[in-house]
Amino acid sequence: MDWQIIGSRLAPILTLLFGASMLGSLGSLYQVRRTAKSTHFGFVREQSEIRAKRLLILLVLLLVLTIASGALWGVSAQRPELLPTPVPTQTPTLLPSPTPRTPTATLTPTATPTITPTPTETPIPVDANLPSALLTPFPARAVTPGDDAALIELILAAGEQGGRPVNPGVTFAAQTEQVYAFFTFDGMARNAPWVHAWYIETDGQMVEYWSSAELWNYGGARGLVWRYINVRPGKYELHIYIDHRLQQKIPFTVQNGE
Repeated sequence: MDWQIIGSRLAPILTLLFGASMLGSLGSLYQVRRTAKSTHFGFVREQSEIRAKRLLILLVLLLVLTIASGALWGVSAQRPELLPTPVPTQTPTLLPSPTPRTPTATLTPTATPTITPTPTETPIPVDANLPSALLTPFPARAVTPGDDAALIELILAAGEQGGRPVNPGVTFAAQTEQVYAFFTFDGMARNAPWVHAWYIETDGQMVEYWSSAELWNYGGARGLVWRYINVRPGKYELHIYIDHRLQQKIPFTVQNGE
């Protein structure tokens, strides 16, 4: 279940519907209470009071529903990372530890962070050793991205705050436990597949550490998302793909404390 779609599409409608119903019930309650006070007939007064109690219960229920749908609307619009997202089921098999994790994506405005990695002067060749995430078919709802879809910026950092990198770089201290990657994409279509694959140097060779295929889950064609992975001292590489097109490789190092 995609809570971001439910929040962004249904929550505004439900909030307005429950709010309008609450206002209508409030008006009916006012009329019933007015009738109960002004009538000279005991039976009419008794029935009006019973109806007033029912309307009061309905008002409380509508108020709770309005607040709940409004909260879902606000979270989906301002903090989509707080909504439930599918948890990756794939786990790394080449190394016993540590177990990498992938946090929730966050979509932010297209403002460009101030620190960028060194640009590549020549086109990146096609990667002959595809990560495991590209060796299985994408979900059925995946769409083929356009030719203009591209990764336009990639930043590595030791932390994240407010969806922005903290202490960016490609060399990290020995006590670093996670390395964060911030990706800025452009020209993306909804449900366009993209892959982030992490590699670690073992016995002089880069072997796959963790990879994950995801679908672009945002309404805009351009946006910033971030992921992180647990690390230990060593040399790493991060490869980014859109569909099966390799966009960029970036090496980084976690220093040894000895």
